[in-house]
Amino acid sequence: MGTEQNPPSNHSHDTSGLSSWLHCGVSLMSCRQYSELASRKLDDIPLSLPQRVQYAVHKVLCLMCRRFERQIALIERAALRYRSQPMPETEVALGAEAKDRIRSALTRCGSSPNGSND
Repeated sequence: MGTEQNPPSNHSHDTSGLSSWLHCGVSLMSCRQYSELASRKLDDIPLSLPQRVQYAVHKVLCLMCRRFERQIALIERAALRYRSQPMPETEVALGAEAKDRIRSALTRCGSSPNGSND
């Protein structure tokens, strides 16, 4: 009569042991591999059938990877929203006093205000 042991796992966030045992026994995918596939999926890069199956199994079993996927999706939506906003036209108008200070500084450095060193 021996006691059955669960296979070791690299899931330090799993407290029950069940998820990590299933992770090693069924999913065969590490969290690092999952994150790479999640990024590919977000970039609309197709996954092979075995990758999709392993991805789906891992997603069901791993809370941290589900959170990771939600976070990268949120970041992408925010970036798309930011990118779709029109950039304001910014034109910097320097006053005469500021132009004179710049001209003086350039002259002291040995450069002429028009860009040549004469």
